[in-house]
Amino acid sequence: MPTRWIAATSVFAVALAACTPAARQSERPAAPTATTTVIAPLFPDVVTTRATTTTTLPFDTTDDTTRRRMEDDLLTLLDIGPRPAGSPAEWQTGDWLLATLVGITGQPLRTNANETRFFLAGDLLSRNVDAVLGRASLTNPADLRVILAAPYGSPAGSAGIDANGSGVAVVLEVARRVVADPVRGLELVVSFVAAGDGMTTGTQVAADRPRVRADVVVALDTVGTGSPFVALTADDVAVEREIGLLELIAERSGASVEAVVDVSGLHGAFWLAGVPSLTLTRPGNERVGLPADTVADLDALLEDVDLVETFLRNLALAADT
Repeated sequence: MPTRWIAATSVFAVALAACTPAARQSERPAAPTATTTVIAPLFPDVVTTRATTTTTLPFDTTDDTTRRRMEDDLLTLLDIGPRPAGSPAEWQTGDWLLATLVGITGQPLRTNANETRFFLAGDLLSRNVDAVLGRASLTNPADLRVILAAPYGSPAGSAGIDANGSGVAVVLEVARRVVADPVRGLELVVSFVAAGDGMTTGTQVAADRPRVRADVVVALDTVGTGSPFVALTADDVAVEREIGLLELIAERSGASVEAVVDVSGLHGAFWLAGVPSLTLTRPGNERVGLPADTVADLDALLEDVDLVETFLRNLALAADT
């Protein structure tokens, strides 16, 4: 009988013969609606959020439940296996992402959740998947537009749990929280980008789309270990405010963010399109790109979620003032 195992610590690993998606589906908790409130900040430039008790069941953002949701997302990716560009596994992952985003937004397909298809070399078809959260309108204008992105493929032969199932899991969890407790003045686009044929085809397609009118792009790539954060940017001056805020938030929890100028990565194409952008990563995982990339640190992912959510809320608050 196929089994899975999870370490007693927050780091988990799963045999490739893990339990079936259908079995895990029955374990998944429902995702009720939620409300949160801003509480007094520990220092004046950063606010944090905590769930409040309401007449409706709040969306559960406790550490254990958040870990379980992200673990479940990573186990799904592990079941799918390696996700090279244009492969059936990449398409299966895209279908899962679309279905998950439809569930998160509560809206039919193509209302908020969409896909953009494009051809790779060799006539392979691939796609990006995204959803708009907190859509702006004439009666509800956005003070801030942010694209929160993550590549969702992996090299042939690698299950890609850290690179980049970790980024996918964090973006999905942040999306759940933003839908449960909308951020005033923020239009957030969560975007899952296909890597393409050895370069960044999916990123180029995303950056070239006419509807990309973002104030900043934040990408999450390989963030599943406990190593320090690095913020990659092609122009650190263009995102000086954003990096400063990330450093401040990380410092509050005893972490750190180091800014490194690097034109490669998911942020590069957006920078070339004139959009301020950066990629958050935790480098140093020797398993990346190998069959052994089947492990992620759930405590690190929890820290990622808290960092990104707090960053978005404070960035929107600053834009609203």
